[in-house]
Amino acid sequence: MTEILQFDYHLFHLINAEWRNAFLDAVMPIIRSKYVWYPVYVGIIAWAFTRYKSKLGFLYVVSLLSCVAVTDLLSSSVLKPLVQRLRPCNELLSGHEVVLNVSCGYGYSFPSSHAANHFALSILCLLLFKANKPMSAMLILWAALICYAQMYVGVHYPLDVLGGALLGILMARLWYATTRRFSISEI
Repeated sequence: MTEILQFDYHLFHLINAEWRNAFLDAVMPIIRSKYVWYPVYVGIIAWAFTRYKSKLGFLYVVSLLSCVAVTDLLSSSVLKPLVQRLRPCNELLSGHEVVLNVSCGYGYSFPSSHAANHFALSILCLLLFKANKPMSAMLILWAALICYAQMYVGVHYPLDVLGGALLGILMARLWYATTRRFSISEI
């Protein structure tokens, strides 16, 4: 476990301190801001209602919203207090200083709720809406970019975002299986 954590610290240091440039310094804090993505969230909901005008559209929107809500609750209120891993911006990293582009935040670090929520949303959209390859790639890239931004700005380690991404994928698959059971009569 020590070797895994050392690799995690090393990779974090590379992303947060070594692989920096002025463009990313300006863009990454914006990319990780949930307020920037509100139009995308609203667009997904509007598209679902427009594309599936029946009860199926309503079911899909409820499924998306509840999946993200439960994923967020599980990551923030269950797993983070259970694991109690400090954020990199609150922890001394063997002589490495953390470059912090945003406020450090409060609470614990593992798993990343940003990663969990965005992977849950993107994977569930991909599954429910049967996204084509370009759209699937965009959804996954979107979630991965938010994960990278979390590390770049100094608030999460790589294992935090990996754990969050895996949690989000698992929750999306569970929600998809449940939603399919309810939607069979609508299809």
